[in-house]
Amino acid sequence: MTSTAENNKRIAKNTLMLYFRMFIIMGVTLYTSRIVLEQLGVEDYGVYNLVAGIIVLFSFITNSLQLASQRFFSYELENSETKDITSIFKSSVKLYFIFSIIFVIACQTVGYWLLITKLNIPIERKSVAIWVYEISILTGVISIFRVPYNALIIAYEEIAIYAKYSIYEVILKVGSIVLLILIDLDKLILYTILVAVSTVLTNLIYIYYCHRKLLTNYFSVQPHREVMRKMLSFSGWMLMLGVANVSATQGVNFILNIAYGVVVNAAIGVANQVNSAVNQFVSNFQTSLTPQLIKSYAANNFQQLYYLLFTGSRLSFYLLLILCWPIILNIDIILSLWLKIVPPYTSSIVIWVLVYALVDTFVNPIAIVVHATGNIKKYQFIATIFIISIIPICYGCINLDMAPWIVFMMRAAINVFSLIWRIYYMHDTIQMSIRDYCKFVMLPCVKILLLSGLLFLIIYNGCDEITRLIISICCLIVVLMPMVYFVGLNRSEQMFIKKTVLKILHKNG
Repeated sequence: MTSTAENNKRIAKNTLMLYFRMFIIMGVTLYTSRIVLEQLGVEDYGVYNLVAGIIVLFSFITNSLQLASQRFFSYELENSETKDITSIFKSSVKLYFIFSIIFVIACQTVGYWLLITKLNIPIERKSVAIWVYEISILTGVISIFRVPYNALIIAYEEIAIYAKYSIYEVILKVGSIVLLILIDLDKLILYTILVAVSTVLTNLIYIYYCHRKLLTNYFSVQPHREVMRKMLSFSGWMLMLGVANVSATQGVNFILNIAYGVVVNAAIGVANQVNSAVNQFVSNFQTSLTPQLIKSYAANNFQQLYYLLFTGSRLSFYLLLILCWPIILNIDIILSLWLKIVPPYTSSIVIWVLVYALVDTFVNPIAIVVHATGNIKKYQFIATIFIISIIPICYGCINLDMAPWIVFMMRAAINVFSLIWRIYYMHDTIQMSIRDYCKFVMLPCVKILLLSGLLFLIIYNGCDEITRLIISICCLIVVLMPMVYFVGLNRSEQMFIKKTVLKILHKNG
């Protein structure tokens, strides 16, 4: 079995690869979001976020299915041979075919009924919204079949390839925006078609690589029925949580749409773009961490598992906090500089979406470890209750004439209570010490949160918006990063970062 030092080195290398990918994707995403909003306008952008937002929301389901596949792939890589991996892969493809049929039936019945009878869409854009919806369903189905390929690449820790092919995806996105500007057609339908074409081409790239490099014996291996049974049970529980996420997110979208119209959906769309961009900082790190967490559990190396869980949770929080503080404190000026048109309620919704994401940095590593155990029924069921509880709360907020952003504040509060329950669940599942988790994870994170928040508030007192933005960028480099290094990290982590930086400087010197 590889040593802890080698595992840490692999995680660091994979994380750097993913950050290279992230900076390119984040830059392109933020710029193209501005162009799309400008080209579509607030009303059509709101319609797209409401109707074609099924693609974004469907990522909750595909992510759940990807984690299910990745758990089986990583577990077998630690204990078996490549032939078993291929058998599991073929089993997962069959299961996702079944899931895609269920998805289409649900969209063409319940989803179509909601679109026609319930959603508050301008009458003159109703027929266009139907076309957008149907194309989005096709895009969602195509996305399902990419799931096992993504999971396989990550399980093998082929992160360099994952990062490389993501660049191709960015190129396709830029090309789509150029065509959106140049082609004189209905911009909403055109944009939806371009997204679908981009998705198809991206999937073909991943499929080609996996069959050429990782699945060389694909046609000589048959799916294993017992594996399919286990994957069906595991994926079914994972899918339940994914459906809960989609139902909660889209349910909030629908309720707010009925109460406020497509304008608030445009604001939610902008908030989702910001959240997606900044969350890349954490998701990249956690993507490289996931295979090691699963393999550590598969090898019964609990000392390594606890170390990765505690360290991964802390570093995930620091990475996101470093970016979120300046955005939260300068949200109005950032939105005005970024967008030509800022939909109402956007700034408040963005802030609470980011708060939710900060809490989620602790939730995700816990979920990965629970999934590694394979004993997920109780965990998934209770987590689902926490997630969908936002729907009746949202309905209540609207009936009380509260502002839309209150719903997102309540959602963040629910995530806090969910985190507390998950920590206790981890204690019961893998005998993790709650005291150690609080000491090595929560306490350092709370210290950094309070110190950095107090520092920013003192410095910002009496400054205008532009001055605040400039100060926050300077503080990010001069104060916040050193604070995380000296206060938030232990001695061994400081030494590891120091050695890594010196090694990079030596190579470039």
